[in-house]
Formats: sequence, C-alpha cells, structure tokens
Amino acid sequence: MQLKMHVDAKRVLADSIIDLAKQRSLDKITIQNIVDNCQAVRRTFYNHFTDKYDLINWIFKTNFNDIVEQYSDIELVDKVIGRILSFMKDNEGFYSNALCIEGQNCFLDFFSQCAYNFYAGLIERRFGKDALSDDVVFIIKYNCYGQVNIASEWLNKKMADSPETIAQKMVSNMSQDLKKLLNV
Repeated sequence: MQLKMHVDAKRVLADSIIDLAKQRSLDKITIQNIVDNCQAVRRTFYNHFTDKYDLINWIFKTNFNDIVEQYSDIELVDKVIGRILSFMKDNEGFYSNALCIEGQNCFLDFFSQCAYNFYAGLIERRFGKDALSDDVVFIIKYNCYGQVNIASEWLNKKMADSPETIAQKMVSNMSQDLKKLLNV
C-alpha cells in the first residue's frame, strides 16, 4: 500500500503543475503554488522531488517509459516516436512551456537524454553493450539532438505536420549507420 500512496502523491503533484502550466509559464510557478493547487503540504512535495524541474522531468520520463514499454519492438521506432509526439501534442501547453526552460535544468537536455537512452537501449538489446562504441554514442547523440530540436519546433507550431508524419520524417532522415543499428 505504501508504494501506491507514493505513486499517487507524485501523480497528484504532477497533475497540479500541469494544471497550473495551462495558466502561466513554468518559471512563474513555485513549489508553494503546486502544493496549494492540490491541497498538499510542501513536505509531501520534497518527499518525492528535489525541485519543480525534477517533477517536470518525472512527468515526461514516466509517460515516455510507458510508451516505450508498450512499443519497444525495434521494428516500430517510428511508432514509438509518433506516440511520444502525440502525447506531447495532447499536453501541448505543458510541454511547450517546459521546452522554454533554459539553463541547468533545461527540459530539452532531459528530453535528449531520454531519447538517447531509448536508442542506446535498443542497440544494446540487439548487439550487446559492446556495440556502444564512441562512434555509435556520437551517432546516437547527434541524431537525438536533431530529433529533439525538431520536436520542439514542431510542438511550438512551426510545423503543421501530424505527430506520425514528423516521426516518419525523423526516421527517414536518420543517418544510414543508425538505421542499420536499429534495423529500420
């Protein structure tokens, strides 16, 4: 029962910041605003998160991991990307807001790390840990930075394509080396 309460408290705090982000930018939202909005106490927040950026990252990582677990087959990379983009589009106000965060707790960097972990995990499962040579790490990072920045531009309405179309474009424009590693 303790675990369920732990996850529920995190979810309540997550829902609170998502709700607040519809009304104002994340940089203007305080921990006190978050806990007041969901009628919690600050201690509850700090029992689960170090700061609001940790909460923002937890929200994304939780949803990202749920999608990846459902569609982790290496054949479906474009489907995974499309579902992640669809989820972000469904929560556009929050993620557009999160993508504006700059500096030490930059969400764009966290998003890039999640994308990197996804691709590296697929390659490791297919070829083993030895497959992640310095060159392969570079290829994955290079691709991730491009995809994450394209996703950011797309979410901020600089592109009119559907999530599925953007995902297909991302996969079709991957380097040939990465396509071979991912078998796409």
